[in-house]
Amino acid sequence: MSLKDMIFDKTPIPTLAKGLDAFSRRQRSIAHNLANIETPGYQRRYVRFEEELKSVLDSKNAALKVTSEGHLPFTNGLFDKLEGTIFTDQETPPINGVNNVSLDQEMADLATNNLHYQTSARLIRLYFDGLRNAIRGGGAS
Repeated sequence: MSLKDMIFDKTPIPTLAKGLDAFSRRQRSIAHNLANIETPGYQRRYVRFEEELKSVLDSKNAALKVTSEGHLPFTNGLFDKLEGTIFTDQETPPINGVNNVSLDQEMADLATNNLHYQTSARLIRLYFDGLRNAIRGGGAS
């Protein structure tokens, strides 16, 4: 077991990092949708991450608590597969007469995604700030 495994894999950092990856993937999907807003027949793409995360957290394996080294790991590898899957929206009918991309919806999704990304990045930074303070003895930086 490496030092990285011992320090970081038992923290929220891997999950937050997965979130950053998924939010980046969603950003690219939104940009792709906006770039094709006038492309006839184009079908909107979207990323599902929150549903996948909730599914992992609600599963029985995620509920295990590690109270001894002999116990099963907390995530049981479930978070390793979490990445945010890209889907194509084939159910929404054409909105603008050309395809099913709505400028208003994409801009709203872009703003929401940006907030999620910034929040995750801030939480990671706060964790590392706390770790740095602990290494330095807890004093002011």
